[in-house]
Amino acid sequence: MRATRARPRLRGTSLAPLRVVFWLDALGDATSLQEVVAQVDALARVAEQVDARLAHAGVGGLAGAVALCERLRTVFDGVSAADLERMLGTVAALQADLEDVARGLAAIRDLKARIERIRSDGERGPESGT
Repeated sequence: MRATRARPRLRGTSLAPLRVVFWLDALGDATSLQEVVAQVDALARVAEQVDARLAHAGVGGLAGAVALCERLRTVFDGVSAADLERMLGTVAALQADLEDVARGLAAIRDLKARIERIRSDGERGPESGT
């Protein structure tokens, strides 16, 4: 009797570019053509559902999602880590400036409300208290 070596069960990998995903022995446990067909049908239904959801979301289905991912990859490939750090610092500084402006506007709003109260008290005239 010949010893058989157990084959490792390999799965698809997403490390490759999105348009080139390799599926290695994904149906390794299938023992009959009917099981393979059933699994492929199930995969096709999932792909159709994902495609429909992406189309409904305005992405253009699976093809649109793949194109969008490729476009984003192309755009972000040109952005270095140093650029991201510099942008992060710029955004943090801008946020701090805007928070200072918001505090200043709140102080002006409070001052305006006090002035309005003083004016309205002055228009009523002095009250006789003695």
